Amino acid sequence: VRDRDTWPRRPPIVTIMGHVDHGKTTLLDAIRDSTVASSEEGGITQRVSAFAVKKKLGKEEHVIAFIDTPGHEAFSEIRYQGSRITDILVLVIAANAGIQPQTIEVIEQALESNITIIIALNKIDLPDSDPAAIKRQLTRYGIVVESHGGDVLCVEISAKKRSNIETLLETILIKAETMELKAKKTGIARGVVLDTFQTKGKGMFATAIVNSGTLKFGDILVFENGMGRVKSITSTDERKLLKDVTPGIPVEIGVLNSDISLSLCAPFFVAQSEKEALDYVEECARKKQFMVQASSATEKHEKLVDNAQIGLLERQIKALNIDLEAIQKDMSKERAANIELESLHEKLNKWKKSKDADAQEQIDKITAKMSTINAEAHSIASLERKERDILNAIKEAREKIEELSADQVVQKTQIHMILKADLIGSIEAWKHLIASLPEHEKYEYNILSSSVGTVTDTDIEMAKLSNAIIAVFNVPVPAAMENLAKAEKIPLIQSSIIFKLFDDFCATVEDRLPRIESFKADARALVKD
Repeated sequence: VRDRDTWPRRPPIVTIMGHVDHGKTTLLDAIRDSTVASSEEGGITQRVSAFAVKKKLGKEEHVIAFIDTPGHEAFSEIRYQGSRITDILVLVIAANAGIQPQTIEVIEQALESNITIIIALNKIDLPDSDPAAIKRQLTRYGIVVESHGGDVLCVEISAKKRSNIETLLETILIKAETMELKAKKTGIARGVVLDTFQTKGKGMFATAIVNSGTLKFGDILVFENGMGRVKSITSTDERKLLKDVTPGIPVEIGVLNSDISLSLCAPFFVAQSEKEALDYVEECARKKQFMVQASSATEKHEKLVDNAQIGLLERQIKALNIDLEAIQKDMSKERAANIELESLHEKLNKWKKSKDADAQEQIDKITAKMSTINAEAHSIASLERKERDILNAIKEAREKIEELSADQVVQKTQIHMILKADLIGSIEAWKHLIASLPEHEKYEYNILSSSVGTVTDTDIEMAKLSNAIIAVFNVPVPAAMENLAKAEKIPLIQSSIIFKLFDDFCATVEDRLPRIESFKADARALVKD
């Protein structure tokens, strides 16, 4: 943009991520001096939250916008979407636990999206913490901290003891200064919705961040699938009503239209008139309908696939196996290089402690060799990702061959469900869990409806007509709706902890499946007369 140099600086948007129970929310509590972690259901974060803090750097006061995302595996889509709107990602790693599955997932997302990472090594106050070991482990996944010759900033903290929190904030601001984050405050306001929720008697609210322009009370918000007026703007940290909001500040927006069903991290802009808003929504609807029709045509075409396609898939598998063998050889070399680096690191530490005359010469030789190995090295995480992609491609190709070779298409019985939740993010997490269920040869799962808010008589009627299960996450169900569901013999399960709700859902599904009786012969006899 030609006039970008004239734009004012905006607050950095910082997302806190990491493995479940590594102290993300406790860190945020320390930053904003609250006690959210102790009040969360199940002791884990289950929703996206955002707030702003003020911090002095030199004589100037700066603002930092923070986003907290859940660490449980069910919320991987939330973490992915959160990383898309982030300037700086603070990866929290417990110094006594090390690299965990969600840690690796976050690293991969950050590297693929080219997001700036700052490592926060937490729980350094614990006797079994080993920050040095964690820093060495990180090199295997393409993260080299400054103390190991890399460019990734790392701060050792104790969120529980509130130690080095100020240092972490200063590190974030210093890094943000070098990134020259700017946004114009004039023109059409645009932004992104982090999550939405319903409040009884008040309607729909959206946690959002403006990317450019200034959002004002009364503005017409436009989304891909709907529109609504801004009826309130509230700061997420001080809970103050605002007349407007500029880029980079997280706020809660009251929207005068409760019928909009938004996707996670849905973009929005402000229209100058209702006609402009309606025209845009209708155009999006036409495009969506076209995509559906195109998808339908593609499916019909795929049904005409013959043995020539099977032959092509088999050739693809052969080529993929050749690539896989080459990658696995590279991985073996990298593992050997990592082992050599560990050995050199130990030797380097010994020579640093040595008082021999030639100690410095040995240190220089070892350092040079380590630099050479690092320069030639490939990221193990990158190679593992490529290996995983190839294995998945081979698996998909083989499954496609089986599908094309099948004589008959098996029609599966659908298990319908209706999901009600407190937030869009919770709905996305539920969809992820359903997708993770193993495929059944006779049954498949179908989400008939998913929406923010409590159970209504419309949901009960839909469940009755379709024989669906109603799953309710983290919203109270009116007694009248519970009684109606019970009278209609509709399964209604509810919980404020998502994986408990999922377990209850699986148990309900299990009860619905027909019992398969089996017989075991203990003995055989022949009756002759």
